[in-house]
Amino acid sequence: MHTHSKISKLILFLVAVLLIIGGYYIYKVKTSDPFDKIDTAEDAIPKGKVGMSLYENYLYNFKFEYPENLYMKESDKGTPSKPQLNIILVEGIKESIDLIEGNYTSPGREGPTSITLNVYQNEKKLNLADWMKQDVNSNISSEKTSVASVNGLPGVSYKWSGLYEGESVIITKGTQVYFFSVTWLTPEDQILKDFDLILNSFSFTK
Repeated sequence: MHTHSKISKLILFLVAVLLIIGGYYIYKVKTSDPFDKIDTAEDAIPKGKVGMSLYENYLYNFKFEYPENLYMKESDKGTPSKPQLNIILVEGIKESIDLIEGNYTSPGREGPTSITLNVYQNEKKLNLADWMKQDVNSNISSEKTSVASVNGLPGVSYKWSGLYEGESVIITKGTQVYFFSVTWLTPEDQILKDFDLILNSFSFTK
């Protein structure tokens, strides 16, 4: 066999091998799972931050993040003509959950410390001072309030005492009033830090 013929066959053989390898590589790229490229669990989380959950309300167009160790209950305490959204967050332990869900069967005790958000209707678009004077849900004198803000919207805050120590922050937007509150036992309680996290992450989606 001539040397030239041997070289030609060798070249053809090498070309065939390269084509096979190239075709296999293209096939693997096209059929590979894009999620194989995710290196950490954090990359796979679609919303929120690590250790945080995201709550979104599409009726009132707002959202906020809250620590995932908290348990949330959402309910409507209003009427068809005057809806009122109520959100309560408590420590995610069985006793606290049973208390807010009405499933607590042990000897009676007070409810747990909590974070709440109530959304009230404000059809007349009253400013906060006027709303607090006339609304049955709020019995606050303006003398007891201080300036506050949530997501850049001006509001007021005030502290109060009862079974627990408490603080409320109130803002208004459009035809709604957003009434945030937190209760605690000592100033070192984690729930106060959680309350700040929620206020700092609160935003409107429209």
